[in-house]
Amino acid sequence: MTQPPSFGVRLAGIPVRLPAGTALEYVAQASLHPLPLAPARVAGLMQLRGQPIVVLDPSAGREAGSHAANIALAPHEVLVVGAMPHAVAVLVDSAPQRVPAEEAPLALPLERADAMAHCAFFDAIVSHHASAAEAGAEGGDWYDVDPARLIAALLAD
Repeated sequence: MTQPPSFGVRLAGIPVRLPAGTALEYVAQASLHPLPLAPARVAGLMQLRGQPIVVLDPSAGREAGSHAANIALAPHEVLVVGAMPHAVAVLVDSAPQRVPAEEAPLALPLERADAMAHCAFFDAIVSHHASAAEAGAEGGDWYDVDPARLIAALLAD
């Protein structure tokens, strides 16, 4: 039995796959409004159909100073996760792409190494997959994340 395809995005350079059936909405070139004195992970607020949504930045470090002054200078690619009014947006590196669900899972990374060393959402990863067609090529690995754990991990900082 084949599983429905899921969608993958790059968060802070790490390819993640979100489960099929997750409420997602990609917004290209979203304007963000900075929130002074907000934690570094909070990139700002955006409007989606008249509703304010908090936008989280998975690449911002805990110790990084606020970059609120620079956030509104350029449009951002965001992925809205969840249904309104409980949705949260996350900055993504590019538009989501369809990822087949057939790859066999690999062992979870046991330690934060290489690209995972500074991963803010390491605890949200539930499995690791490698694409047979792209094994060894960049982008061949995908990390499945639990959306609720992803948001919780980014808000925990």
